[in-house]
Amino acid sequence: MQAGPQQAAVAPCGLVPPGLLAWEVYFLAYAAGIWSLRHPEPALCAAALLGLGLVVFRWAGLSRRGVALALAALGMTALCFAVGQWQARRALPAVPELPPLV
Repeated sequence: MQAGPQQAAVAPCGLVPPGLLAWEVYFLAYAAGIWSLRHPEPALCAAALLGLGLVVFRWAGLSRRGVALALAALGMTALCFAVGQWQARRALPAVPELPPLV
């Protein structure tokens, strides 16, 4: 019996696909990098949770390919976070120095 259009698609390994696509997670990590200039702790926690979600989903078994995909996803999340932080630092003006005490 063939699956109808109402049934959800299931990946070949039996896992349900994630709610977000990979590029959406990477964009959120980029946005967290921008946010980290004002609020570093929550932004880093958010990026870590995004990376953890990708790693858990990509860790399909303990095969070499699953581990390699998980590490690549974690590295890409960290790279997007760093690029967002770098771009925000470059775009914002420099902090003025404090005037000398009178």
